Amino acid sequence: MPHPNAARLDGGDQLRIIIVGSLALLLSSPSQAQSRYKSGESLGGQAAENSDSEGEQANEKPNLLGSIEANKDEATQVERSAEKYERKTLLYFGAKPLGFEMWGLAALSGTSIFKVRWLSEMVGNKVGKATRLKRFDFVDLPWGTRPTLSVLRMFSEYINAAKENKAEAEAEYLERYKTYDIKASDLDRIMNSAYYYETELTKARIERFAKKVCHRWVTKKVKGKSRKTCAQWGKERVCVAYARQNGKKKCVKYKTKWRFRCRLAARTDFYHLLHRHPFSQRFASVAARSKVENDTPRKACVGAANSIASSISLQMRRIEEFRLKAPVIDTRKQQSELGFNLGTKEGLRIDQGMYIVEYDAQNQRKKIGYSRVRQVSDNKKNRKANSWAQRLTGSGGLGKQLLEDPSVGASFGFGLGSNVNINFAGNLGYATNSAGLSETWLYLSGYLPADGQSEIPFAAVGFKKLWYTGRYGAGFRLGAGFSSDENSSSESVLIAPDAQGVLEIMFGGWGALQLQAGLAPTGVGGSAGMLFHY
Repeated sequence: MPHPNAARLDGGDQLRIIIVGSLALLLSSPSQAQSRYKSGESLGGQAAENSDSEGEQANEKPNLLGSIEANKDEATQVERSAEKYERKTLLYFGAKPLGFEMWGLAALSGTSIFKVRWLSEMVGNKVGKATRLKRFDFVDLPWGTRPTLSVLRMFSEYINAAKENKAEAEAEYLERYKTYDIKASDLDRIMNSAYYYETELTKARIERFAKKVCHRWVTKKVKGKSRKTCAQWGKERVCVAYARQNGKKKCVKYKTKWRFRCRLAARTDFYHLLHRHPFSQRFASVAARSKVENDTPRKACVGAANSIASSISLQMRRIEEFRLKAPVIDTRKQQSELGFNLGTKEGLRIDQGMYIVEYDAQNQRKKIGYSRVRQVSDNKKNRKANSWAQRLTGSGGLGKQLLEDPSVGASFGFGLGSNVNINFAGNLGYATNSAGLSETWLYLSGYLPADGQSEIPFAAVGFKKLWYTGRYGAGFRLGAGFSSDENSSSESVLIAPDAQGVLEIMFGGWGALQLQAGLAPTGVGGSAGMLFHY
């Protein structure tokens, strides 16, 4: 029976309700249609379940996001540690032209010596030669070519056209830009180039001067000892006229001997070679300056240019894009030696320093140890051959990264004790790349007695050999010291042995504590001091 409170409907109204309900069911999705037939109890229960699940999801969401971020950071750190140096191709555009000329320095005749343009081109040429490291492939542009917008666009047009028809693009390229005299064999290398650079001379100055020397010596007694002292100081001179007096050749006319000091400064800018507008982007700039003295302006400036080129070459190795790096993929000797896939192709050297690094949660690089290369593989013949580095300080193993320490293999040190010594040394492993000369140093030392028994300084030369176990190195130095005895009438040369035992405690790539004891040129004794690597 119908409900007593139900409204009474006629047949037409009932038909309209049925039609509208059927259309609503047809227009709705099956899931929505099924949900319309759920009972109130099931709907209420589902609402309660949804509210509980939403609460649980709200509680779990931060943890889930945190784990995702942690995994992402960890993956990024792994990727950073696994990065390996990839060979770069560089375009060298030479020296940047100057907008001025220097007409300075007049000789006695009053004529000018040379112009700054010559200095600029010479510095650019020296830098170009010094930066040809084995890790790079070079494409030299003809002298005078400038990296203008049109030249950079030229490379980009060729690269874009070569993707569609390489042969046609190459033919058009050579015809259109044959004035640049770029060989067809260089086109692929240009297409794969990522970097280019040029050098700018920023300072040029030449000074003329004369050295201060003693013109007349006298012998005096000081504290009971005969000693030569200068009675007349003056400018350095050269003889220009001779005459015979009493059968002996004697100078009758002197001329001041002038020397020249050349001061140069230069800057080298490095650019990404982009193959789209704006075609280039500067990412690094290194600068160097030098002061060299010589008998002629040309020799002095050539020396200064060589010094600048060496400095820029070293700084170039410190640019992040150009630093050698490789993951540690193998270990041996209880993880004291680390294997990595770099070698002769990248110009790796015996005794070259390599930092051991890892990356923290902020993706920042952290140095955790230091090593030196002990074995260099020939990866030109075998691409999978590993080189090996001995870990000297800190920690590090599989999954860490080795990063180049851009040093030149030279050291400066000083020591105090029964003798005072100042040392300059060069690692022969860097120079000869011979495993047999590992940790062999050629040194030059100056000795001063500290006991007051002798007043004669010595200069010593020889070699130093070291063997390392972790951060501790033990070995010896063997050489000879030389000095002139001014107290002797014949001014004879004194020769004394330099044979000492050496112990070094390395603090990392920057230096070590050096202990020496034995027979020094100034007598038996020892010293303790610091050694700094460059």
